[in-house]
Amino acid sequence: VAEAAAAARELLMRSVANTVGLEDAMDAIWQVLLSSNGSVILCGESGTGKSLLVEACASCTPHVRGSLATLVHCYLGESERALAALFSE
Repeated sequence: VAEAAAAARELLMRSVANTVGLEDAMDAIWQVLLSSNGSVILCGESGTGKSLLVEACASCTPHVRGSLATLVHCYLGESERALAALFSE
């Protein structure tokens, strides 16, 4: 897990390396994500780079694709099974 985290951090840092001041912010956010429950609240004025940070973080995480229509079932327990199957793939 530590190796994967280090690789993801390096990719994240390379993706934002050309943005002035963003590297220090990414270091701080990365430390918070690793040491906490994985939640960070970004607040600030418009144009301060919140969306850029989120996009950089999202580019380093795996994405799960699925259709809501295939997940929602009318029988008890079927939706949970479909959701579990989606994440186990």
